[in-house]
Amino acid sequence: MLGASSKATGSELNIKAVTGDPQESLIPSAVALERFVHALVNREPDLPQIRDELRREIGEQGVIEAAGTAANFQRMGRVAESMGIPLDDASLAMGETLINDLGLQHFKSARNTFG
Repeated sequence: MLGASSKATGSELNIKAVTGDPQESLIPSAVALERFVHALVNREPDLPQIRDELRREIGEQGVIEAAGTAANFQRMGRVAESMGIPLDDASLAMGETLINDLGLQHFKSARNTFG
């Protein structure tokens, strides 16, 4: 999805920044966005303060879009994982380089997806 989005907008994409250092990202406000998503996913108690910091940096509409995007990815992943939906062989083969480059096989949910 990120690849398609970057092509549609003519933006450059460093896909390794997704699981790496947000400082290396070409996405504006990547550090603040990463901090917000981390707090959201981990249900950190300081989420309201982090959300307010993000709002000051990217505005109200930006926070709404960031929260909606994070929630959608959480939903899709949780539905697939809860149902035990594995990737089919063709999808695994197509995504092998990306899986390896991002180290996705090290996430806890990989045991349901890749095995």
